[in-house]
Amino acid sequence: MKKRKGRNPIIKGLNSQVLEKWLKDNKAAKTALKCQALIALKNGQSVSDICKVLNVTRESIRIWRNQFISQGINGLVSRYNAKGRKTYLTNDIKSNLQEILRQSPENLGYVQKQWDGKLVVQFLHIKWNVKISIRTAQNWINKLGVRKVPRKRIVFK
Repeated sequence: MKKRKGRNPIIKGLNSQVLEKWLKDNKAAKTALKCQALIALKNGQSVSDICKVLNVTRESIRIWRNQFISQGINGLVSRYNAKGRKTYLTNDIKSNLQEILRQSPENLGYVQKQWDGKLVVQFLHIKWNVKISIRTAQNWINKLGVRKVPRKRIVFK
């Protein structure tokens, strides 16, 4: 960047944390940031300078450029609000599962005394025909606060 002549700008009263949070939360601002980056790129600014000023990566600029070229301005608009897959568990299943997991599996005819990931996967598949991974089931057990004490394992030597 070029060295500037003149007085330093007045920065008293500016709170960068508030501005960064707003930028992160505001979808329109994210799209505007992408547009600013591409306009600067078109006007001959170097990718390195754009990355420094806008605090983005070179890869982000490359992706935005390709999205704009292939899809136009709609390619820059964020389509997703949340990260990750959508859950297969509806609100009814979640509330029923929460009530069921608070009970002992023995009450439902299982031999085990405590819920674990494999048993929850099996139960969901039989009861609601929902297939989830064991790790997802373990996360649900932990989220619902059901698993308090880990089961003891026998170690053979």
